[in-house]
Amino acid sequence: MNKKKVRQNEIISKLKIKDVLSVEEIAATFNITEATVRRDLEELEQEGHIVRIHGGARISQEDPSLIKTFKERTHNMIKEKERIADKVAALIPDHSIITLDNGTTAWLVAKRLKQKKDLTIVTNSLLILDELIDTEGIHLLMAGGTFRKRNYDFIGEKAVHFLSDIYSDIAVLTCDSFRPGLGFYKLSEASAEIAKAAVHSSKKVIVLADHTKLNATGSHRYLIPEKVDSLFTDCNMAQSDKNLLQSECYKTIYC
Repeated sequence: MNKKKVRQNEIISKLKIKDVLSVEEIAATFNITEATVRRDLEELEQEGHIVRIHGGARISQEDPSLIKTFKERTHNMIKEKERIADKVAALIPDHSIITLDNGTTAWLVAKRLKQKKDLTIVTNSLLILDELIDTEGIHLLMAGGTFRKRNYDFIGEKAVHFLSDIYSDIAVLTCDSFRPGLGFYKLSEASAEIAKAAVHSSKKVIVLADHTKLNATGSHRYLIPEKVDSLFTDCNMAQSDKNLLQSECYKTIYC
């Protein structure tokens, strides 16, 4: 195996651990030029191993064996996700009906709602149900259907119909990717259908996404920009990326 292929395999291994790497990080790690990094990333993307994003790359998740479990995803960008969750939870009003999807950041929001008064939480996430089941003053409405062990959630036609028929004041949704001018995406069609149902029956829609989700992998769109009220993301986003979001029709809140 030649030196270039060894390096490329090491890049893939590091991406499987960290999920996202910048061109600058890769260049420094292997003591190579950024031009060489970009050539490596182009070859790896053509082979289907990685997906290039603005300023770097992330592991390709089209292969189901590389899609991380819920527990694995809780460790990704945890500080950024916690700041987002803090901000969102503080804005949730008492006496409201809130839909939370199966994302890790939505789960972090749920953990912060225990002091609220008279909330109704609508969800398809077993972990959110488990988190709030013993909390006084929180009423739980759980979507049933087909249980998905990897994400500890329920999907399928029954779950979609349930969420479509339940009104909520605010849908708090996550995404695997968001693209300026295009909208918000999930990796799986099943997750996208769940999110579409939540959007359909909610008065207000907010999306939670750390900055690595910008132009990341995710082929199933569930939400167009015009249907979003607010995007909550982290303040570590590059200024050039913030500039891209300035023309969006929704409000972007940096946490």
